[in-house]
Amino acid sequence: MPNMIKNVMRYDEAKMITGSVKDAFGFLTFPLVASSAGVFPYIQPDGTIRREFKPPEELTDPESLATLRLAPMTNDHPAIGMITSENAKKYQVGSVGDKIDVENSLRLVTMGKITDSDTVNDIESGAKTQISPAYRVNLEMTPGIWYNPETGENLQYDAIQRNIRYNAIAVVKEAREGDDVRIRLNADDARAYTSGGVRQKEMHKGDGQMKFKLLGKEVEVLNADAVGEPSKMKFDGAEYPVHKNVVNAIKAVCDSHDEMSKTHDDMKKNMADMTSHMDEMKGHIEAFKTNSVDKTKLAELQEKLNASEKARKEQEEKANSQAAKDKFNAEVKARVELLALCKEILPEAQHEKLNTCETSIDMMKLVVLNSQPEADLTGKGEDYIKGLFTGIAAAPDADKTNGAQRRKIGAAILATDGNRTNDAQAIEAEELSKISDAWKEPSGRTRSDARSAGERNAVAGK
Repeated sequence: MPNMIKNVMRYDEAKMITGSVKDAFGFLTFPLVASSAGVFPYIQPDGTIRREFKPPEELTDPESLATLRLAPMTNDHPAIGMITSENAKKYQVGSVGDKIDVENSLRLVTMGKITDSDTVNDIESGAKTQISPAYRVNLEMTPGIWYNPETGENLQYDAIQRNIRYNAIAVVKEAREGDDVRIRLNADDARAYTSGGVRQKEMHKGDGQMKFKLLGKEVEVLNADAVGEPSKMKFDGAEYPVHKNVVNAIKAVCDSHDEMSKTHDDMKKNMADMTSHMDEMKGHIEAFKTNSVDKTKLAELQEKLNASEKARKEQEEKANSQAAKDKFNAEVKARVELLALCKEILPEAQHEKLNTCETSIDMMKLVVLNSQPEADLTGKGEDYIKGLFTGIAAAPDADKTNGAQRRKIGAAILATDGNRTNDAQAIEAEELSKISDAWKEPSGRTRSDARSAGERNAVAGK
């Protein structure tokens, strides 16, 4: 019996068909390809790629088609995941038609009707030009090869989608790196990144470059000025796709840290110079003692030495005080940013509980258990909890605040933590490369971005 992963979410890319009609009431009706059969690559939350086959017989299964008829339509996928009777009033902007046509046993063609004026404006202005079906499947982990009768290609796959059940159809922007739909991912959820359900989109490359230090190692960023394309970040011998907003947030924090380190290094150099000068004066004093030099001269030198020693101690205390102040300020800043981030993720009813959290780890646990009630954190280390928390936080809400939120995430992850182990730092560096639903595999083939209401994951630090 094949291995089966049940009830995982998939968020695919499909397309509208030209020919929309706006009626006298301002409602917009248009044809659309809701879903397609084929082999689609998905980038999993752990960064690996899985090729999944959506068979024609599963696509056209009557029970599956019944869930697509009159399905709700939304403006982008809500960050909470699935549409239910409890939240449909807030998110639904229209519905799918009740007639589903099967084209060549490979595509489902139907009509969509939008009744929300903002979404109508988004479509007519060109701001939203594609649709994205959200559905649940059982994933059969059986590999194979499928012959595409339209293209003549033999396509390999790693798993088969079974029992497709549609939840909603979202109106989204044209799928570009960094602008696509972002949804919190469950461990087995994923988002396909294809063009019209058949081929990947080609990306436009930028050639801007950027270099900076992260965790003491050099980071090189290619395509830093790319439009609609992820930058490529080379770090510790590996290359990762990452949105330029994330790069800018990381670099800003690193630059701030470098400036603080430079100030501290200058103080250390001044103390080293003073120590060298004192050692020289001690040598003179010993020489005077040996040669029975005038005691008055010796006393003068001793007085100068004492004065230098006092100045050195004052400088050392000042340096230590500044370092402590910088560390305290960094910890306070990180705590405030973490609190704000937790409030963005948690429902308002949970905000009061944040005030009872004594440590940052307690706050992260609260967010993790809210997002994953079934999670067992007993005996888990801080790195494990930080990992889960950052995965949840790293996928911003599908609104226009994602850039600011990413910067907060970058600052929270890189904030000073004197108790971090090398392993924790390595985990943070690795997970920074995965932040977002907008990332793409270095090959530029596809990417995934999916999440559901009670199933979210991730990784990271303070």
